[in-house]
Amino acid sequence: ALKSCDAAALRIPDPLSFFLIEQCCKLRKPFVVEITTDIWTYLAPQNSTMRFGLFFRYYWHYLQKQACLKANGVSYVTQYHLQSRYPSYISLHPADQKHFEAAFTDADIPLNQFRQSPKNEFFKDGKIKLVHISGNLSFDGKGYKELLEALNILSKTYDIELGLVGDGELSPANLQYVRDNNLLSFIHKYGKVETRERMFDILNDSDIFVFPSYTEGLPRVVVEAMACGLPCVGSDIPGNRELMQNDALVPVHNGSALASKLDELIRNVELLRVYSVDNLLKAKKEFSKEAVNKKSQEFYQRLANIFESSI
Repeated sequence: ALKSCDAAALRIPDPLSFFLIEQCCKLRKPFVVEITTDIWTYLAPQNSTMRFGLFFRYYWHYLQKQACLKANGVSYVTQYHLQSRYPSYISLHPADQKHFEAAFTDADIPLNQFRQSPKNEFFKDGKIKLVHISGNLSFDGKGYKELLEALNILSKTYDIELGLVGDGELSPANLQYVRDNNLLSFIHKYGKVETRERMFDILNDSDIFVFPSYTEGLPRVVVEAMACGLPCVGSDIPGNRELMQNDALVPVHNGSALASKLDELIRNVELLRVYSVDNLLKAKKEFSKEAVNKKSQEFYQRLANIFESSI
């Protein structure tokens, strides 16, 4: 497939993409890479139990840095973090004409799917509804340990519900924690949600989106929560830092700090309204389908232009 194509777009980190990058160089085919994850943080010992994780952390980190220097173009899902960790060729050689970079994500939400106005009412019937979304609930890197610890603390004071959206089950250790602390009645498991419309229904019916992940590129689910005007609270990691307010961030691996921040917001509904306004405006400005498509089309047009100029 690579031999018959004119140019290539490869998403990294990915073992196959790393191999194909070398083939692109040998075949002198123009190519771009799409950087979605900070592999250095993702495979850090405190975040990953992957077998041979330390080896792959160093090796893939090196390959990812090299890929950004070899590619004609680099697209990042972040505005700052991944660019500083994995600089592109053009960032080091600004006068070059055959290299380029861009920043955009695939969280392309049509404008008609955004909430029409900021969220004004919270805690209907006195119940506090927290929500968390993930692809798979068994992946502990999303911070379920800390999320459940916070729920355990808050459930002693408030009528509260934690909605979990995602495929699979919590890990055995987290399920045991739920049983030991009698938390099952405070958790509503939605399971895997097949459509964005259904997910937005769940978000619009919630009060606060909680995302204590250990590592992210730019978390799309946070953008989708913002598009619903939800206040968001999360771990102080680069991906969240580019989306959430500074005072909505808590230390990573700290369930008690997460509970304290949520308690602070529950007691300050006016601040929740401010967060809702800010999040909705930011999501519309930066992550609408129209805005993202414009950036991505310009990026891939640059790749096409490089191919055409080489003919």
